[in-house]
Amino acid sequence: MKKVLDEKINLKEPWVLHDFRRTFATIAGEKLGAQPHIADACLAHLLRGVTATYNRSTYLADKRVLLGQYAEYISRLVR
Repeated sequence: MKKVLDEKINLKEPWVLHDFRRTFATIAGEKLGAQPHIADACLAHLLRGVTATYNRSTYLADKRVLLGQYAEYISRLVR
């Protein structure tokens, strides 16, 4: 699939699929005002240390809101 994308978008700079994750995290924080732990939860980053022991939240409602905001942000870019 990446090869198809490469052919369609014809970027000058090389890129990897992980760039989508970095872009999401950056836009979530800088443009959408998301808390880092919510963006991390959307990216399935695991909590570590004491936080992982005590915080079992999935942040489902917060993730739903952030992903909806991100979808709208991307939609505005491509319109």
